[in-house]
Amino acid sequence: EAPGGRPAVREEPDEPRDPARWVWITKSGSRYHREGCQHLKSSRTRVERDDLDPGMAPCKTCDPDG
Repeated sequence: EAPGGRPAVREEPDEPRDPARWVWITKSGSRYHREGCQHLKSSRTRVERDDLDPGMAPCKTCDPDG
């Protein structure tokens, strides 16, 4: 409980606690990437590995599973 009887607010961190759980995907791509991969120049979205479409494959350039 916060001071003054208010309920404590739990804030989610801006960055994930375990970066290995997160990968990056593009709008039109079928592969997932590490942050900073050369193939993420325009569109990119950070997603948890558990939420990836089962048909997605790791990028051969940045090797996010390596």
